Order: sequence, then C-alpha cells, then structure tokens
Amino acid sequence: MAGLRVNQRNAKLYNNVGHSLESQGRYLEALKYFQDAIRVQPDDIGAYINVGRTYHHLHMYEEAEKAFRQNHRYMHFTNIALIQNRGLYSVTASEKNI
Repeated sequence: MAGLRVNQRNAKLYNNVGHSLESQGRYLEALKYFQDAIRVQPDDIGAYINVGRTYHHLHMYEEAEKAFRQNHRYMHFTNIALIQNRGLYSVTASEKNI
C-alpha cells in the first residue's frame, strides 16, 4: 500500500492491492480498491471484471452483473460472459440496454 501513498492516480496499484485482499478473502476491502481503480481509470476493463468477480464472491449478483455490463462498454468484441444468480449466460453487444 506504500505505492498508493506515493501515486494515487495509478489504477494498477489499486488493482494489485485489491487482488491481495481478495486472495485473503477480504472481499469488502478488496471491492473498495477495485472501485478506486475504476475511479482513477474509468476505461480499465480489468477493474470492472475485478469488481464483478468480487460482488459475485459477496453473493451480490445484481451488482456483479451491472459491473460486467459496465465493462462491456470498453470491450472490442461482441460476446462476454455475465454472472447472474450463480449462472453464466452470454450477452451480445447488439442488445440495447447495455
């Protein structure tokens, strides 16, 4: 976390701290860092995936889906897997409400 005291505008540092916390099962704390990564760099695809995965760990499936849908805005291919109610399904970029 020392790196964050030096450079608070680096999304990768926030993601790294989040990954460390996530690996310890500290999901709520990890979520904050992943969300900070998005705040610092809104087009960071990995951060949205991290947020979605963390919400899934917390059994917050609607929030997980929303994070994955946000991520979809920045992706360059048409299909992504979304987690909803512990299942996976595919959404295409042609769907209107993304």
